[in-house]
Amino acid sequence: MYVHDGKFSTQPLWMAVTNTQFTKKSWPKGVIVDIRERPFLPKPYKVHFLACFNGAWQSRKVINTVGGEGAKPLKGKIIKTENPDVIDSSKIVDYSPILSFPALSPAAKAISLVRQTIMTVPDEGRSTGDVQAVVD
Repeated sequence: MYVHDGKFSTQPLWMAVTNTQFTKKSWPKGVIVDIRERPFLPKPYKVHFLACFNGAWQSRKVINTVGGEGAKPLKGKIIKTENPDVIDSSKIVDYSPILSFPALSPAAKAISLVRQTIMTVPDEGRSTGDVQAVVD
């Protein structure tokens, strides 16, 4: 998870698993078929939060809020020095807690099942890919 320009961004809560269900050949460019997305299992995961406080990562408003470029005034358990060998090093948020992911809701489980479905047509066989690949 990244904090960029005052906003959180992350990959969706899907994990990438290797495609073993259908051919990876002859798909249009840009369609991702080497991996399939599956929901994370309900269990604890280590989640890494990272935020740097410079003009490339944050807006001027965020930099001003944290005390200027490098956020040097910040203190706290999740605040680290970017380079511990430098006395006036910039500060970053670098935090990796263990978070328990809950079981899927019925709606999310339904979406996951639909994405994994490989369609078949009577007397014509099965589709070349699952719904996720066709929609992608």
